[in-house]
Amino acid sequence: MNIVIGVSVLAVAAAEAKIKYYNLKKRKDLEEKIQAKVFSGSAEKPVIVGVSADPDGGDGERDGSVKVDSKDINGSFGAYLDLGEVGTPGKKISVSTHVYNKNSSYVKYTLVLYNVTDDRVLAQSPAKALDVKKHPEEKMTLDYVTTENDKGDKVELRWVQVSNDSTARDIFIDNVKVEVKKP
Repeated sequence: MNIVIGVSVLAVAAAEAKIKYYNLKKRKDLEEKIQAKVFSGSAEKPVIVGVSADPDGGDGERDGSVKVDSKDINGSFGAYLDLGEVGTPGKKISVSTHVYNKNSSYVKYTLVLYNVTDDRVLAQSPAKALDVKKHPEEKMTLDYVTTENDKGDKVELRWVQVSNDSTARDIFIDNVKVEVKKP
């Protein structure tokens, strides 16, 4: 009888999979959760590098960040955060992140909520360019209301580098917050 109860509990837990809540502000937390990835093409995977000196970004100066260090110019690459699986449809995933550029060159990127299971974009920001002299930092937000088609699907938050013409084009991620709310 215990085995049947255990299986029932596992089935209920799997049916109620949820998007993970995150409020990552510290270098150590960002390094643990954010992963480098090649999204398409034959690029060498970037490297996630911890950074101590970062701007305020709404969470305090010098609390740490990560650099998505480009290693190649072929393909589409950047970083991602695993958000888990969509449980109950009709919930709003709200994301905010502060990114910056402290390199001497510009970097262009976009923020994407991505359904890994169905291989499709759920929400995407316009491409943004960060230039250390003109516009070195940016707070980005995305919202998406889950649908019945998303139920049980794995979702990622992606920082996708659009400027892949030089390995000097790196994205720095200062913080990220993910919440699930009623729309």
